[in-house]
Amino acid sequence: MNEFVCIKCPMSCKLKVFSNKDNITVQGNNCKRGELFGIQEFTAPKRTVTSLVKVIGGDKPVLPVKTSSPIPKEHVKIVLNKISKISISAPISIGDVVFKEIDEGVDLIATSNTLRISN
Repeated sequence: MNEFVCIKCPMSCKLKVFSNKDNITVQGNNCKRGELFGIQEFTAPKRTVTSLVKVIGGDKPVLPVKTSSPIPKEHVKIVLNKISKISISAPISIGDVVFKEIDEGVDLIATSNTLRISN
């Protein structure tokens, strides 16, 4: 048995996930999303990574970014290491791809704007 706290809605259900050969059951969920989260967290946990990248020539020294979709939990440290080495030039707009394919099929995207400053 594994225990998780569901993050799919504000109820934060305390889930218990049981596995018997090919059958996975979830207890403690108050909705279908909790059941799906429990199964996914048990079989192949994923996370959306959020971080900051350095900005060159911008009105802000750093820019918030996130992965375009969740990545396997075991890839998080690898992706964060790649992010720590990125520097981008301003201007940047929300939704711009900062790094194409930071992980398999997943881009790193800007979640804020930064303007170019003139020297």
